[in-house]
Amino acid sequence: MMNSIPTIELSGTNYDFLKLLGVPILERNVKFLSFFGFYKVNFKCEPNKVSVLEAFIKKNFVLKNDSFSFSINSNEQSEVNIFANQVFNYNQITIDPRISIQENINNLNLALITNDKVFLETSKLLFSLIDKKKAEKIFIFTNHLNRPVGRALSHLLLRLDISPNFISCSGLLIAIIASYFVSIGNYSYSIIGVFLYQLSASLDCADGPVARLKYLESSFGGWLDTIFDKIVKFILYIAIGAGLYSATNEQIYLYLSIALLFGNSMTHILDFTHKMYFKSEHKEAKNINGIVIKNVFNSDLNILGFACFAIALNFQAFYLIILTIYFNFLWVVKIYRTYLNKLYN
Repeated sequence: MMNSIPTIELSGTNYDFLKLLGVPILERNVKFLSFFGFYKVNFKCEPNKVSVLEAFIKKNFVLKNDSFSFSINSNEQSEVNIFANQVFNYNQITIDPRISIQENINNLNLALITNDKVFLETSKLLFSLIDKKKAEKIFIFTNHLNRPVGRALSHLLLRLDISPNFISCSGLLIAIIASYFVSIGNYSYSIIGVFLYQLSASLDCADGPVARLKYLESSFGGWLDTIFDKIVKFILYIAIGAGLYSATNEQIYLYLSIALLFGNSMTHILDFTHKMYFKSEHKEAKNINGIVIKNVFNSDLNILGFACFAIALNFQAFYLIILTIYFNFLWVVKIYRTYLNKLYN
C-alpha cells in the first residue's frame, strides 16, 4: 500500500525472539505487516545484534519462504514503524482507508512486552481472540468437556514443533485404538476406550487453534478435520455393535450398528447433494431443506459424548437403537421434503 519499507525496531530484550503461542513475536509482526501489503521489511537493531538477527531469520523464520525480503539498518526513511516486542490483534485486522496505515496499525496494538507478567497476560488475550465462541447450549459435551480440555492441549501442543494435520491424524489414531477397546465387549476395556475417545475429541478441538496461531490454516486441513470427524463417528458405531455382540453373542447388535452407519451416511450424502443441487437456488432451498432440528445429535462431538456416557452406564444397546431410528427416520424425511416436494411443487 506504500512505497516505503516498514521498519521493525528490535527492543534489545529477550522478548523479540521469544515464542508467543508457538511463533516468535518478531515473526508474528512480519506476518502482520504483510496484511497491509508489505513484503519487504527493514530491521533496526544495534550492530552487535545484527549477526543474531541474521542467524534467526536464516534458521528459525518459518515465513522465509513466503516471498518476504529483509534489510537490516537501512537508511531509507520509513512511514510505518513498530517494535519487535509489540503485540497486535493479528486475528481481527480491519483497515480504515480514511486514516494512515500507521494509525490503522496503532489501533490494533494490544501490548508492549516488557516483562513476564505482561507476556503471560498477552498470551491469554491473544488465545482468546482466536478461540471459537461457545456452541449452542444444547451441545453439552462440546462446551463443557471437549473445548475446555482442547484449550489446555492447545497450549501444550503450541510448544511442540508439530503441525495441525499431525494433531488431527493423532486424534483419529487414538479413536481407532479406543474403538478396539470398546469392540472387545469387556466393561473395563470399554472404560479405557471412553477416555481415549474423549482425548480424541479434545484433540479435535485443539488442531484449529494451533493452525490459526501458527498461520498453518489450509482448506485441506479443514477438509481433513471434517472427514476424520465422520470416520471417528462411524467406527464408533461399529465398535459399539461389535462390543455388544462380543458380550452377548446376539447378531442383532451388528445389524443395528450397520443400519445406524447406513442411516447416518445417507443423512450426510443427502446434505451434500442438496447443497450441490440447490446451490443456485439457495433461498428457496433453505425453506424446504429436510428437517432442521436443534438437538443433541446435531454435533459429532455430542454424538461421541453421549456414546461414552452410554458405554459407562452399560446403555450401549439403548444408544444404538435410538440413533438407528433417528438417523434412518431423518434421511427418509429429508428425501421427501427436499426432493419430492421440489418435484411435485
